[in-house]
Amino acid sequence: MVNQDFSLEGDYLLGGLFPLHEIEQETTLFSAETTECFRHISSKSGYHMLQVMRFAVEEINNSTTLLPNVSLGYEIFDHCSNTKNFNSALSFISKNGSIRPKEKLNNYQPKVIALTGPYGSTRTMTVAPLFTMDLIPMVNYGASTSVLSNKLQYPSFVRTMPSNKDLIEMIIHLIRWFGWNWVAFIGSQDDYSSDDGLKLFNKYINNTGICLAYQEGLSPNANYSLTLKKIDKLNINVIVVFALPQYASKFIKAAIANNIQDKVWIASNAWAMNQQLPREPGIAKIGTIIGIAEKLLSLPGFNEFVYKARGTTDVGHNDSEGAIKSKTCNQACDYCTLLTAEEIINENPTLSFSIYAVVHRIVIAEDHRLCMVSLSWRITDAPSGISTALSLERCSWRTSDSQGTEEVVRAGLDERGQKLSKQDVRVEQKTLVAVFVSSAEN
Repeated sequence: MVNQDFSLEGDYLLGGLFPLHEIEQETTLFSAETTECFRHISSKSGYHMLQVMRFAVEEINNSTTLLPNVSLGYEIFDHCSNTKNFNSALSFISKNGSIRPKEKLNNYQPKVIALTGPYGSTRTMTVAPLFTMDLIPMVNYGASTSVLSNKLQYPSFVRTMPSNKDLIEMIIHLIRWFGWNWVAFIGSQDDYSSDDGLKLFNKYINNTGICLAYQEGLSPNANYSLTLKKIDKLNINVIVVFALPQYASKFIKAAIANNIQDKVWIASNAWAMNQQLPREPGIAKIGTIIGIAEKLLSLPGFNEFVYKARGTTDVGHNDSEGAIKSKTCNQACDYCTLLTAEEIINENPTLSFSIYAVVHRIVIAEDHRLCMVSLSWRITDAPSGISTALSLERCSWRTSDSQGTEEVVRAGLDERGQKLSKQDVRVEQKTLVAVFVSSAEN
C-alpha cells in the first residue's frame, strides 16, 4: 500500500474516515477490541471516495488562491464498524499522542483541524460526541439521518449532502405526483432507515391520502422471500426501499429470484446509483426503478489524478502483509493496489462531489480564519422579494446591490466546488435533490 494513500504531511491536517471494507454482519463483543477492517469484505466504492479526498487536497495544495504558502495534509483511516473503530477517532482528537479532556477549549489543538466522514449515519453518530464536545468541525459527506441536524447535540456537525428530511419529502412528492396511495416501505434496522427514515415517512404522509400498507426493517438474517410474498399478497405495486446498499441489493435480487413482476421500486440515495444491480439477469422483469439521488457533477482533473497515482503504484502487486505490519491499525488495504485506474474511476460516483465539497468548505473556512476574517454568508429576503447577499473577497467585505446582483463572490463555491472568480453572479435557489427515472429494461 502506498504511504500517501493514508497520510500526507502538511501544516494543517484533515482527518478522513472511509469504508474501504464492509462488515456483512457485526457481532456484539463486550470488549474494547478494535475491528481490523482488512479482514472483512472489500468495498471498492470506499477506495474511490478516499481518492476523491486525496484529489481535492492535491488541487488545493497546487492552488495559488486557497491557503497560499500553507500546505494541507491528511490522515485517513479505514472505518468499517459501527461501534469498534474508535482508535481512528481518538487518534484525530489527540495532541502529541495523548488526550487531555480537562484542558481549556481555547487552548486545545487536536491533531486535525476537521474531520471528513465517516460514511453512514450510525457510524457518524457513534463517533460524533468525541468531536462535537470540543467543537472540532465534522463536515460529513455520507450521513443523512435528521438527528444530526440537532445543533444542541451536534453543534459542530455540518454535511454536504441532503438530510433524510429532504429525501423523504422528495419521495412523498414523487408518490403524490403519480397519484399512488397504496405503498410499502422497506428499510434496514439502523439509524439511517428504520430509526429515522421510516419515522419521517410516517410523519409526512399524514393528510396526503397515502396509505402505508406494509412496513418492515430488514436485518441481515431476514427472510426476504417471505417479505416479498406478503407485499405481493397485499397487492402493493409501489415499494419504497429506503435501506443501506447491502440490504437493498439482497432485497432486489430476492425479488428477481421470486419472480416478482411489474412493480415500482423507489430507491433511496444510498443505493440509487448502484453499479451492479442493473447488470443482474432478469432485473427487467421486476418493473421500473426510480432512484432519488443528488445531481451528479463532474470533477475535472480527477481521472488524470487517478491515472497519475496508478502510474506511481505497483498495480497488481499485493503487499498486504508488509502494509499490515508497518501501518497503524486500519491503515492497510490488500486489494487497493490491485485496482486499475479504470476500476477506480468507474466506481459509484454518488458521493464524489459531496466529498470534494467537504474539503473545499473546510479549506475556505480555514483560509479566512487565517485572514482573521469570519466567513459569513447570509441571504435575506427584502420586502420586495428580491434577495440580497453579503459577499466576501479574501480579507475584505463586499456587499451586493439591492437588485440581487453581486460585485464579487469569492467565498462561495461554483458547481464544481471551486471558488467563484470575480464576476457578476445571481443569487439563485438550487435544487439539492434530483430524481432520475430509469426503466429496468435500459
